[in-house]
Amino acid sequence: MADSQVFFGMVLELGGKEISLEPQTAITEIKTKGIEVALPANQVVEIGSVGANLKSVLDSLGVESDSFLEIKDVNGTPVAEIKDLPDIEVLKNIVNLLFNAQLSVEQFHVKVPPTHRITGGTAAAPTTALIPKTERAETAYTIGLSAVWIGDAGVLFGDPQTGLKLKGLFFKASNEGG
Repeated sequence: MADSQVFFGMVLELGGKEISLEPQTAITEIKTKGIEVALPANQVVEIGSVGANLKSVLDSLGVESDSFLEIKDVNGTPVAEIKDLPDIEVLKNIVNLLFNAQLSVEQFHVKVPPTHRITGGTAAAPTTALIPKTERAETAYTIGLSAVWIGDAGVLFGDPQTGLKLKGLFFKASNEGG
């Protein structure tokens, strides 16, 4: 019979939404394998509009966004607008399209490297040695976000129902390669 293992995960909050990260490493193995957590496969966490979240991020960084960014309530939905935008219809449409896109977290993976390496012993009772900080791998991460707009926004050509539409964008930041 296999031994039971206990795992350690975490829950982050972004834009008021919880992102539960599933543990990949048993607590008893963290010292030699590191901590690894990830958004479960095929799980998407909807965060809200790009504009509303941009304001939140800028405000938390100490940027005075109220001087150029306004969040209005339109039928219970926060809608972001840039103040004093030049009166150019195409520019306004692009900004509104991007700011009002719905932001979702589609990929999230973090791996904190181990602090010790196995130097001997047995599988049941390994001996370990501290890995010097200068020899430890850096923390690995991958974050994938989608920004999708709703309705007929993004029509490139043709009829809104049957023509070609650009429905959104996908952004990925990673130091894991691939």
